Amino acid sequence: MPTQRDVARRARVSTASVSRVLNREPVVSDAIRERVETAIRDLNYKPNRIARSLRCKRTRIIALVVNSIANPYASEISQGVEGFLSPRGYDLFLYNADQDHRKGLSCLEGLPSRMVDGVIYAASGLDLADALQAQMNRLAAMDIPTVMVSWSLPGVHAVISDDRAGMAAAVRHLVELGHSRVAFLTGPPGSAVTEDRCAGFLEAMAAHGREVLPDLMQRADCRMDMAAAVTGRLLNRRPAPTAIIAGNDVMALGALYAAQQRGVKVPEELSVVGFDDIAFTAYTMPPLTTVHVPKQRIGEAAARRLLALIAAAGDAEPMVEVLPTRLVERLSCREIRQTVEI
Repeated sequence: MPTQRDVARRARVSTASVSRVLNREPVVSDAIRERVETAIRDLNYKPNRIARSLRCKRTRIIALVVNSIANPYASEISQGVEGFLSPRGYDLFLYNADQDHRKGLSCLEGLPSRMVDGVIYAASGLDLADALQAQMNRLAAMDIPTVMVSWSLPGVHAVISDDRAGMAAAVRHLVELGHSRVAFLTGPPGSAVTEDRCAGFLEAMAAHGREVLPDLMQRADCRMDMAAAVTGRLLNRRPAPTAIIAGNDVMALGALYAAQQRGVKVPEELSVVGFDDIAFTAYTMPPLTTVHVPKQRIGEAAARRLLALIAAAGDAEPMVEVLPTRLVERLSCREIRQTVEI
């Protein structure tokens, strides 16, 4: 089996130069890099990652904790993270909190023993914010850099989307179409994303002088089945809402399903808006108007920031990077031309 010394001999360079190429360090000339990479291919050299980890005290493994792998939002975040890390020689450990904030906290507690180089934390839980903050501080003290996704804690690097601006755009769109009885489907309580999107909805409705009755704010926990059941109850109200904004696309799909089951036409009798712009919202019937969140870009930005922290040994002023959202108008919304009774 060829060794690193064999690669160095074939490429006519030092073993240190081979190591720099393997570690993708920028201080290598293009000519040397090309010779080393050619020698690696010719010899079919496979680095001993365990030995290299022991020498460098780095495993080139990153942990990613997500709320739910069943949610397409988390899948696209993961794709962005993996797409940035893989070409740079890093592997990804994926941890599923399964919508359980305590499980997400438990994942953090066990990470130091798994010898990861860094953590991207994309689960949310305001009800455990103090405990999460303590775990973040513990990881920092152990020189394990951490970046949060979709929400932030004091002193921790984060990459988030501008959800309030996105919600303002969604509400403005419906108001311009003449809607005033607008219902809102919320995610699970204790979620930072849920709280931010709810606050954005209420602020935008107030800014347009629209009242929100308490029973038009309904919890659906980011689940399609719950959203369908809640939408059914909303459509039984008199007067019924003329529009529904869902806190994410999964709940919006549940709302579309409930309307279809009841024979309520979308958008003629009910307008529906989602949030996130997951991949298949363009293919629903009708195609769903939604707020686009740049999920893969968020994952890439979080991974880029984490590798910069690793290179700087975590010595960087904590920053929160905010990526813009935008409304994607499709066919699930329509202007009110007359009073609608459902």
